[in-house]
Formats: sequence, C-alpha cells, structure tokens
Amino acid sequence: MRWSRSDIKTISLIANCMANQEAKENGAFEAIPIRDHIALEGTHTSFFGVVRGELRTAPLSNLILPGITRELVIDAAERDGIEVKLEPLTEAELDIADEMFITGTTTEVVPIITMNGKPVGTGSPGPLTKRLMTLYRNSIGV
Repeated sequence: MRWSRSDIKTISLIANCMANQEAKENGAFEAIPIRDHIALEGTHTSFFGVVRGELRTAPLSNLILPGITRELVIDAAERDGIEVKLEPLTEAELDIADEMFITGTTTEVVPIITMNGKPVGTGSPGPLTKRLMTLYRNSIGV
C-alpha cells in the first residue's frame, strides 16, 4: 500500500516495486493496486477505463501521481470531442468495463486485454483505446 501522498514522486516506492515484481512473476505487464475498493493507478502507470461508454480516470489528488502522458491523453481526447470523466473505476466495475488501458512515459498507451485472468471487454483492444493510441501518437508527432 502506498502512502497517502502518492502525488509526490519519490525514491520510496518499494510497495509499487514489489507489486510490479509480483505482477511480472505472474505473467502480467502491470499491477493495478486497489485502495478502498477503487482502482486509481498502476504501479508505474496511470489507469483508464471505459464503463458503459464513459472514458474514466481518477481525478488528480494526493492519491495518484499526475502523469505527463496521462495529461496528454486527456488533452488529445478532449480535443477530439471525447469526454473524459474524472472519476475512478470501482473494484466491482473492473469486471464490467468495456475497455481498460494504462499510460506512461515509457509505455505510452497500452491496452489491457485481460485482468486477473479474465478478458476485458472482448479480450482485444477496444475501439476507444485504439483511437486514443492514434490520437496520442499524433499529438507527440510520431
């Protein structure tokens, strides 16, 4: 469990490192820790989900690190007319989400196609995730 000032980038991220290592050992790319039944962010990424057609991510607070790539994806989405609701996914919504993806400086936009051994949506990158991957890459000139 991270401390309550997750918005501060520090060298004291042993909990994140351990969770990420456990994810890797279990064949996963990333871990999405749950805090009080809420999915806020990954161990080294920002977390987004699409539930009932709504693109959602946690609002900026002391509980998440304000990622640069996260902000670029939000800006690209809004410029393209995609509404971004700043509301985290609950633990229960992880089972019904249509799409999920993570963002980060070294990961850019990565679709989540399985979580806890279960497919997310159709089990392949969703249309909104693919659209945001393109919008992001275009916004950084790639």
